Amino acid sequence: NTWTTNALRISVGENFQYKLSMMNFEKSEHKNLVVYDVLPRIGDKSINGQADRESEFSVNLRGPIREKDLNGNRLYPEGYQVYYTTSQDVYSNDMATSLNDSKIKWVQNVDDWNSVTAFKFVADEGTVFGEKQLDFIIPVKVMDVLTEESEAKLNNKTAEDRETGTAIYLEATNSFGYSTATYSGQNVESNWVKAQISFAGFVVKKTDEKGNALPGAIFKLEKQKATGLTPSTDRTEEGTQTQGDGNQTADSIPQTSGDTNNTAEWEMIQDDVISDENGILSFKNLAVGTYRLTEKEAPTGYKISTEPITITITLDKDTMEYKVTADVTGSGTGSNPFVVVNETFYQLPETGGIGSKLYTMAGAVFLMRG
Repeated sequence: NTWTTNALRISVGENFQYKLSMMNFEKSEHKNLVVYDVLPRIGDKSINGQADRESEFSVNLRGPIREKDLNGNRLYPEGYQVYYTTSQDVYSNDMATSLNDSKIKWVQNVDDWNSVTAFKFVADEGTVFGEKQLDFIIPVKVMDVLTEESEAKLNNKTAEDRETGTAIYLEATNSFGYSTATYSGQNVESNWVKAQISFAGFVVKKTDEKGNALPGAIFKLEKQKATGLTPSTDRTEEGTQTQGDGNQTADSIPQTSGDTNNTAEWEMIQDDVISDENGILSFKNLAVGTYRLTEKEAPTGYKISTEPITITITLDKDTMEYKVTADVTGSGTGSNPFVVVNETFYQLPETGGIGSKLYTMAGAVFLMRG
């Protein structure tokens, strides 16, 4: 319930409010006040049309802007009327053009509140703006599903280290314009505020027993479905080693992860993620939930990690910061990644191969000398 003039962190589909505040620091009264706001969209511009607001997702009205709340408290001042438009032209026009363009229709009710692009408050005849503050409370929400454009912007962003894990943000910028007949008839723009949608992530480093980076390990990341069981975070011993060519895959060894992996339902998030030359794997754009990271194929010469790693992502609703934890060492950040170790794969010689012949030759020599 605290208003901010900086940034507010929210989630996809979440409701929030804008408060447009007008303050008169003079003793004179102002007439014909108009307050005008264009809702954030990708490609939007400032109210005066001179700068890009650079919004990365849409914010919509979630219903009509009401005079009072359920407790009878006023949500905007008496003596003002609110009007809406669904015109897309507001995103290319400045305030003066939009308010005077006959092609832009302003109405007091619409059928689809998601289609509203801008709104304005207009003072009634005789209403004056004196020595006081006027507040206009606007009920809005983030779109329920990100558009392809928003997804593309998200995928092009670089994750930032947080206390645990990493995070990426999409931003929507809002500001409003205002004018009065007694203020030289000019349109003035307010400060800018940002609504931020945050997405969690984490970084993993694949190493050998000595801490050397291992490129070429292949992993998959899955998320536990809401209807599944909570997986255990207990770690078990490595599975039975099998003979082969020194390149182990998940299918070549028995799984020892217990009933959590067998009974819980999982959905694939990312498949065939390969550790780079520094042994690094990065995962981003993740939401709250329980994840498991499974090694599908170990680098040549190393034993596969048979036990999936459990990663848990939670969100502090007060700070809107994610906490990312795992049952391995590290904090999941770029500077302190979760560490997954592969042991060296010691391959026994196959029967009839050169190794077998060497052992046979040794026995024959022993017998001859006796």
